[in-house]
Amino acid sequence: MRMVQVSVSLPADLVGAVMRRTDAGGFSQYVFGAVQERLHQDLLAELLWELAAYGPIPPDIRARATIPLPDEAAWAEMTARISRALAAAHRCRPERT
Repeated sequence: MRMVQVSVSLPADLVGAVMRRTDAGGFSQYVFGAVQERLHQDLLAELLWELAAYGPIPPDIRARATIPLPDEAAWAEMTARISRALAAAHRCRPERT
C-alpha cells in the first residue's frame, strides 16, 4: 500500500494519551487504525441508509448478479447486525468538543 505523509492538528492531551499507549513509531499506526475504523463505520452507516431507503435487492436484479447475493432474510439479518454494531460503537465513542 502506498503511504502519503499528511499533517493534522490534534489537541495536546489527545496526542499525549496516544503517545503513552504506543511505542516509538506507533503513533502513525494508531492514527491509521482510528481513521480506518471511522471510515469503516461511515461506510456501514451509508449502507444502512441505502438499505433503509431502497430495501433489499429485487429478485430480477439479484438473478443478473455475477456474485452470490443474500436473500431477503439474510439482508434483514445483516441490516440488524450492522445496526446493532453501529449503535454499540456510537455509545462507546467519546463526545466531540
